[in-house]
Amino acid sequence: MHLSGISKPANPAEVSMKYLGWIAAAILIGGGGWSCGSDPSPPTDSGSGMDAAFDSGSGMDAAGDSGSACGDGVLGGVEACDGTAFRDDPTCTSLGLPAGTLSCTAECEVDTSSCAVCDDGICSDGETSATCVQDCGVKSIAAGRTHSCAVLADGSLWCWGAWDGHRMGGAPDTNVPIRVPGHDDVVQVTAGDHHTCFTTTADEVWCFGANGFGESGPTPSHDVFPPAMVTAGVRVSAGSNHTCAIEPVANDVVCWGRGDYGQRGDGQFSTRQNAPGVVVPDAQTSAARDVQLGRHVSCLVLDADFVRCWGDNTHGWIDRDRDWKNAPYTIFALPNARATSVAVGDSHVCFNFQRSDGTNKGMVCAGGNAHGQVGTEPSTDVVASAGFDGERRPLVAGFSYSCAQDLSVPESPNLQCWGDNYFGQLGDGSFDAHYPPGEVVGIDEVAALSGGTDHVCAILPDETARCWGRNREGQLGNASPERAHATPVVPVGLGGTP
Repeated sequence: MHLSGISKPANPAEVSMKYLGWIAAAILIGGGGWSCGSDPSPPTDSGSGMDAAFDSGSGMDAAGDSGSACGDGVLGGVEACDGTAFRDDPTCTSLGLPAGTLSCTAECEVDTSSCAVCDDGICSDGETSATCVQDCGVKSIAAGRTHSCAVLADGSLWCWGAWDGHRMGGAPDTNVPIRVPGHDDVVQVTAGDHHTCFTTTADEVWCFGANGFGESGPTPSHDVFPPAMVTAGVRVSAGSNHTCAIEPVANDVVCWGRGDYGQRGDGQFSTRQNAPGVVVPDAQTSAARDVQLGRHVSCLVLDADFVRCWGDNTHGWIDRDRDWKNAPYTIFALPNARATSVAVGDSHVCFNFQRSDGTNKGMVCAGGNAHGQVGTEPSTDVVASAGFDGERRPLVAGFSYSCAQDLSVPESPNLQCWGDNYFGQLGDGSFDAHYPPGEVVGIDEVAALSGGTDHVCAILPDETARCWGRNREGQLGNASPERAHATPVVPVGLGGTP
């Protein structure tokens, strides 16, 4: 896939166009003798009906040469191409090859080396998520504050949006995806306000970007690039300025970065901690199944089927006392139900649950509700809560909005969003906030969702991507100068027509 000035190795698939010349030579040398099946009669011409390529009025001599030479940019004789001129206007796809760009060799033959070979393990120039899902399908996606990133099937990492001079080694802002060099082993990606982290096939966590609070790890630099390895991990999540990961084997949770709200969960309220390996204490010992971070808060789902959170508790949804928590605090634990997923925003949280016997699935949201992000009428009360029947997944919570796929009718999935809509992040074609969940235009089913501060990105079942909402910094990736899109758009190279 070639999306910017950064190129990738292509797999040559040479297809010669000399056959055009061979056909012409056979007709000339053989005196027009050409047969197929039982018809021995060659085509004839009395003058006005002569094929244009061999018309005696064109000045072409018996050798088939019109006087032009290879390299002059003019098609002549048996040349298949010359410069930018091609006989019969072939394309990679018309020749039965993957999409790409044909070129002309110095011998006036068609060069098909840029026609990518699909399913070779490399997302090459000319391939996209729509044309070669085997190499370029989107496997993981992350929406941050002003940038977004995606992992493709070949293990490559691509990012777009605002760089602020540090998230991509000084590269300028870009409104189309560009590849982050150095890795073809990426599994999962997450994006914070100004930093990015990802896991690899070796169960390692790597980070790059801003490091003012140590959110990108131990590198003694304010900005980290190229990506640096931080710790072992099989899952990673980024908050605004802090990061947490689930370690392999024991599935312990480690956090690093900003901690003045207690969001690291290490029993402290210190501002900075760039050393990984701070194990989140857990009085009720249980392996972590998932970890999700909001702006200044963290939550995990444990194998013991309950949710524990810590950090900013200004809105009282962790505990009614509204005190910040610097250690995990259980917010959901019922004897006959289990939590299945959790999503954390700036001031609210949503989580899915179901009864232990698999019945009565539902979703609960709670916390600040100034924009209706909890799912009830907006209010300035300290805590609001709302319950929804039926399973909702995937589930995300942005700064002041929420999105979830409604699976209450499994055969008819339905993607819905609710809450703040100033930048069109609800995806319903308007910029009006609403608290009853509304349908996202043009998308029924998603495989994955990521909620940024004011924009959302999704992976569809066909492994193409869509994004919507704020685009002032190019975080939607569709090369558009528009500052916001209230309906889903396609990041360049990551899908077909929305």
